[in-house]
Amino acid sequence: MNSLFRASLLATKKLDLALDHNQLDEFLCGYPVYQMDEVDEKGNEIPNSKLIMEAIYRIHNSRPEIELDKMTFDTIKELLKTDKSSEDILNILDNIEYQIEAEKSGTATFKMNCEELLKALKENLIENKELYESGSYKDMEFIRMLNEKQEKMYCYAPRRGSGKQTERTDFEHCKTGGIFRG
Repeated sequence: MNSLFRASLLATKKLDLALDHNQLDEFLCGYPVYQMDEVDEKGNEIPNSKLIMEAIYRIHNSRPEIELDKMTFDTIKELLKTDKSSEDILNILDNIEYQIEAEKSGTATFKMNCEELLKALKENLIENKELYESGSYKDMEFIRMLNEKQEKMYCYAPRRGSGKQTERTDFEHCKTGGIFRG
């Protein structure tokens, strides 16, 4: 059996377990019971975000009545608004990054308003600025990693005058007024 397929099935079983125990937040953050350290045939690590989001897509397709797309969005948004753990936030950002790439490539089975999610994160960072100034977020490493993520991700913003949410790929916008600036 293909190792990616096997890993995907394991992730789906773990997501089922998380849903049964009302622990979608812990699944999305990659807490130990839901951690998946899987490798492909070449020995390369399979990113948890890929396994997490693909499991969500699989269950969303097979059981649309549970509205896992909405549940995932709401859970991520709540985590980004309230979570104080730098590790959790970085894991959630990996999932958002995977979602953005999947939407761009057409492999996502649903769309999420990633701009709204990133706005929730920005508000959390601004509101809790004193935590990383005091070292609770392992200051420099956390901020460096956020900046790396920012450079990798697309920046979502309304186009002037259009009134519509559209994908922005001009990274100059991200650097000057983007998601991680106060």
